[in-house]
Amino acid sequence: MRRINDELLDMANDGSGDALFEGALFTGIAVEHLPTGELVSEVAHRDGKRHGPSREWFSNGKLETEQYFRLGARHGTWREWDKQGALTRDDIWEYFVPVFRRDPKAQSTPEDGTSVLASEPGTRKRWQQVRARCGPEPVTELVDDEFVDMPWPFDDRLPEELRTE
Repeated sequence: MRRINDELLDMANDGSGDALFEGALFTGIAVEHLPTGELVSEVAHRDGKRHGPSREWFSNGKLETEQYFRLGARHGTWREWDKQGALTRDDIWEYFVPVFRRDPKAQSTPEDGTSVLASEPGTRKRWQQVRARCGPEPVTELVDDEFVDMPWPFDDRLPEELRTE
């Protein structure tokens, strides 16, 4: 898969936010490095949209954020760490709708947490509309620099009445 410096990308001026490389929708990984060569970020794109993992690192080399996207929408895990490597955010999103949140400071397992669908007004209806339209879409991983769709792995963390079979 093509890896290019993110400074070589242009953004479409049609309001879509699509990433362009040499005038065409970009598919590949946009990377950013410090002048000293350390990796700052890498963002996977498919057909101009963020698609797959997006990661940023602190200058000390520790991972700062890891988010997953599907066709431009936050979709999958969203995690953040502090400079010492402690997890500070651990969310699951489905097409830009937050569906699960765990407090990383609590002594809990990854299965513990709060269903955002059950606790935040309006979110459940919005999620149900998205789920009815799209179904449980897969999460895209990069394996050997190729896009691989993995089955949606998070339904076990949803309220039981909302889980898919």
